[in-house]
Amino acid sequence: MYRFHKFDFISQIYLFLAIFVYFVPIIIYSLLKYIRITIPITSDIKIRLKNLSPNEFEEYVAKLFGFYGYKKIKLTPPTDDHGADIIMYKNKIKYVVEIKNYSENNKVGRETLQKLQGAAIYYQAIGMIFVTSGFFTYTAIDYAKDQNIHLVDGNELIKMFYKKKKYFQQYIL
Repeated sequence: MYRFHKFDFISQIYLFLAIFVYFVPIIIYSLLKYIRITIPITSDIKIRLKNLSPNEFEEYVAKLFGFYGYKKIKLTPPTDDHGADIIMYKNKIKYVVEIKNYSENNKVGRETLQKLQGAAIYYQAIGMIFVTSGFFTYTAIDYAKDQNIHLVDGNELIKMFYKKKKYFQQYIL
């Protein structure tokens, strides 16, 4: 039969303190590193994106999709683009992409997504992607799910930049 000893209890306390003293500084350091580095860089990218002209923003997004494996990326003319800013291919599938450099307060609605569908019909594309530096309304999100339109909002766009940061650094970071 096992008997409880004072020594066992004290050993457990020392073990707990040793683990606590070892891991807590690591956790705090990681959090401070995230707060100091990630947030300012994210804000900096948002500011840089907002300062781009519509054509420059479209070019950056086109280059970004190139780093994600899309091929034959073609920017449409600035005017009379029939509702699409980029035509591109991936895995033999043709995509149309509409791009809007909006502020965070300006949300993309369902009506704008319907224009993208018209562009898909005009360009005979199967895939549809809508990219904005802002956000989407709830009705637009629901509509996109029903119509198989891939949405990329401002937060997702910044995540895409970070995932390909080492390739894309010379362009925007």
